[in-house]
Amino acid sequence: MDVSICAVTFRRPDGLARLLDSLSRLKLPDGLRAEVVIVDNDPDAGAFGDPQRRQQVGALPLHWHHEARGDIAHARNRCVDAAQGRWIAFIDDDETAHEGWIAAYEWLSEQLEADGFFGPVLPRLERERSSWLDVQGFYARPRRATGARMGHDGLCTANAFVRRTLLREVRFDPGFGRT
Repeated sequence: MDVSICAVTFRRPDGLARLLDSLSRLKLPDGLRAEVVIVDNDPDAGAFGDPQRRQQVGALPLHWHHEARGDIAHARNRCVDAAQGRWIAFIDDDETAHEGWIAAYEWLSEQLEADGFFGPVLPRLERERSSWLDVQGFYARPRRATGARMGHDGLCTANAFVRRTLLREVRFDPGFGRT
């Protein structure tokens, strides 16, 4: 497996459905093998309630896992444990992926020697927003040039492409799982 697309979900069935729908439209480079790994972090396993639960996302195999400990760090570690790919592509259950998302990361990983790549998450609100909410300011994250080296500040798993071997020994810390 080349890429494991991993997402944690917690009581967001509509968001998860949108995410899976967007993943079904990914345009992958020829020969690239990918899978989708979903970890339900709801102690009640809400995502498992649908008897028609998908087994595929487009042409990609879909693997469901449950992490009952209500902590996103444990759930992300479960993703890492379940992933079979050389690379792990993290995305959140309230996001959607552009059809060229994985292809762009794959291309970048062939151009630059790095253990991980991090992309922007751009806000797209579904409803009218209150006038007091400055979308650009509230959701703003620093934008960096492609290929820019990054330190620990500003990294997140909302749009990340990380070498799986990097996460064998370094785990997500449950001490930060609720912050």
